[in-house]
Amino acid sequence: MSYKLGVKRVLLFVAMMSQLLISCYAQPTRLSVGAEVLLSSSEYFYPLKNSHVAVVANQTSMVGSSHLVDTLIARDVSVTKIFCPEHGFRGTAEAGVKVDNSVDAKTGLPIISLYGKNKKPTPEQLQDVDCVVFDLQDVGCRFYTYISTLHYVMEACAENNIFLVVLDRPSQANRFYTGDAKELSEEVDNFLALHRDCSIYNNVAALIVPHAGYYFSGNVAAAAYMSIPTDKPFKRIFLLGPSHHEWLNGASVNTEADFYATPLGNVRVDRETAQKLTASNGVFSYQPKAHDREHCLEVQLPFLQRRFGEDGVPAIVPIIISTNDYRKLKEIAEVLKPYFTEENLFIISSDFSHYPSYEDACEVDAKTGKAIATGDVEQFMAVLEENAHSGKRNLATSACGELAIVTLMLMMDRTYEVKHLLYQNSGDIDNYDHSRVVGYHAFAILRGASQTFMLSDEEKRMLKETALKSIKDSLDGKPISLPPLDSRFSTLHSKCGAFVSLHKHGRLRGCIGHFGEDVPLLEIVAEMARAAAFEDPRFMPVGKEELEDIDIEISVLTPMRRIHSLDEFELHRHGIYIRKGYRSGTFLPQVADEVNWTKEEFVGHCAQDKAGIGWDGWKDAELYVYEAIVF
Repeated sequence: MSYKLGVKRVLLFVAMMSQLLISCYAQPTRLSVGAEVLLSSSEYFYPLKNSHVAVVANQTSMVGSSHLVDTLIARDVSVTKIFCPEHGFRGTAEAGVKVDNSVDAKTGLPIISLYGKNKKPTPEQLQDVDCVVFDLQDVGCRFYTYISTLHYVMEACAENNIFLVVLDRPSQANRFYTGDAKELSEEVDNFLALHRDCSIYNNVAALIVPHAGYYFSGNVAAAAYMSIPTDKPFKRIFLLGPSHHEWLNGASVNTEADFYATPLGNVRVDRETAQKLTASNGVFSYQPKAHDREHCLEVQLPFLQRRFGEDGVPAIVPIIISTNDYRKLKEIAEVLKPYFTEENLFIISSDFSHYPSYEDACEVDAKTGKAIATGDVEQFMAVLEENAHSGKRNLATSACGELAIVTLMLMMDRTYEVKHLLYQNSGDIDNYDHSRVVGYHAFAILRGASQTFMLSDEEKRMLKETALKSIKDSLDGKPISLPPLDSRFSTLHSKCGAFVSLHKHGRLRGCIGHFGEDVPLLEIVAEMARAAAFEDPRFMPVGKEELEDIDIEISVLTPMRRIHSLDEFELHRHGIYIRKGYRSGTFLPQVADEVNWTKEEFVGHCAQDKAGIGWDGWKDAELYVYEAIVF
């Protein structure tokens, strides 16, 4: 059913990203909920003064420490009745249980249930009403009933020509943390103060923090947030977390919101970066339902606001990840990795074991934590699988944010250090029932100085032999087989990129490489050797008769580093990688030794000939440099 509200005396004031929040943006140090804006504005409050008012409310409809109904009556508004939704006016009824009509003991007002005999106010129930004030927290976020209650109320008001005021309030306030700004500031500050003597890491790259109610996980979260240097000018903060409500089969980036609101004020969203992500790869999109009811990112904001100051929080990029397709997780990580730099901070939102006994949670969470501390994503995933089949009673998951954690670990290389900060579970906070708890870890991921990556002569020889054997085995129809390695050759297990080039009588015969740091070096060399011999589209496949004339050159790549000026690029030392949208291309460092180009010509040829974005296309593209060990 559609409504032409303009021809009826029905007005809708929505205090959510619209008219009533305009005044909130003028006071960024504190968010005013819709009820407060209504009461403080003569424009909005005046129609109520001369009307018979009905209020749709429940236990969340608070103005400070007073209920909205009591506040309106104290302001001489003629409140004639109360409508209540599912769970009742006091929020005491169980989900799905019908609610009966009743009388409010404090005010004597009749309470009419919209979750009993009727869900839509009847004309008789609205007969003595001039205006309806609707104030339910989570009106746009609750599973179904509150938004459907609003729909029915809007219908009834439109049909009976009744003035309607709709208010809104932050979705997680009074659920995971208090909705009172002063109380919230004091609560977060008290948690942070418990860790004031802990280390602050100037090289922090990421945090893993819990997202439960502050009563349970606030102390653990504070341990992570106190490790952040507040004097470091982060450009933006990427918030990565799981979806508790929607299956996406990808990642959803909030490209629509300008701000996220908490009782402490507004936190700006970096919409430009968010939109770049959705434009860069189809694995990213914006799915409003993934964000509407999700708490795992919003609950991080009060800690950031108190740690950085309410006006000093860097812009955020909110990302919800929901896919068990490992290939897609790798794509997500590859797109985000260029942002995984010193100018940005990544915050990964995850609780850990869900619902085992206290003792089982300690055991399971210890294994999961140790796996994360290794920095090895495969080991982390293996431990999750082991936990899932451990037979632990009531263990629903080992980490609800496992997909976000996997994404983080896929971006990390051997230079990162994982620092475990604190572990607790809900049984440590509330020891009433140890039979069913949730675990919470705090980690800081530290960016180390680039370690010198060296290969011994023996390791280089083994890589050359592996590359040649891979080509020979392919010609004989055999699968790739790798030689056994002992601890002396641990470098060959390192995950890094590599290119294999084949030359015949000094002329290129094939060259294929892999940039990702997700496959052990020995394995990637074997794969790239086979690809260079048989899959380079520029050449015919290598034949057996050519093997004696083939020379193999291997380039082992160091981690890529983003640059913002060609002044940071050193010809002959650095390779260049250019990415613009879906197009990309690279020149290895040794290409400079084969041509007589200037730095600008080197980059221009790469942009034109490799990335296909034109000679000057590099000027507004993303540029990365890396080095290569060539042998």
